[in-house]
Amino acid sequence: MDIKDDKALLNLVRTSDKEAYTELYNRFWKSLYTYALKKIGDHDDAFDLVQELFIEIWDKRENIPEIHIGLENYLHGSVFFKLAKYFRTKGFKEQHQKNFEEFLNREGTAEIVTDRSQLLADELQYESIIQVINTTIDEMPEKMKQIFIMSRSGNYSISEISELLSVSKQTVKNQVSNALIKLRKSTEEHRLDTATIVVLVCLTIY
Repeated sequence: MDIKDDKALLNLVRTSDKEAYTELYNRFWKSLYTYALKKIGDHDDAFDLVQELFIEIWDKRENIPEIHIGLENYLHGSVFFKLAKYFRTKGFKEQHQKNFEEFLNREGTAEIVTDRSQLLADELQYESIIQVINTTIDEMPEKMKQIFIMSRSGNYSISEISELLSVSKQTVKNQVSNALIKLRKSTEEHRLDTATIVVLVCLTIY
């Protein structure tokens, strides 16, 4: 099947087109699996989580909502919902606590792990917030978006970003700060504090 447009492909899935569903799976499963694995750290659990997502997509295909962000971002958001449930149902046992804290510790927010993992139990609210975050990041000026994503990915220090992009360290700090201001403003109706926004961004950036 040669359908380049992701939304057109999703529309066919809604009509129970099995060939389109197979193409959807082949197009995105590896990216979603890699994302889940980075957060969980367990190959089998990550694979099962992604498989469960695709089963649900087919089971609920006629009720898949219209999406207003990129399909890959939407699917990553769906994986995020499952990750939140995953960590809750695992009870944050030792190994899962460790994996989850890896990206929280670098932000100095490890103390909010338990509270924040249960903060937004309603998946519709999750979805709304994730869409707002993704849209806000997408609409940032290109340099701000690039710096912010690099800084939140956990792969680059401020010094490394400064060197790679040929900007001052202060510029990097200012761009990250301004990006967070934009995110706080865009999510203000959800009454999220900065620490919570940082956690959600860490979960959604891949």
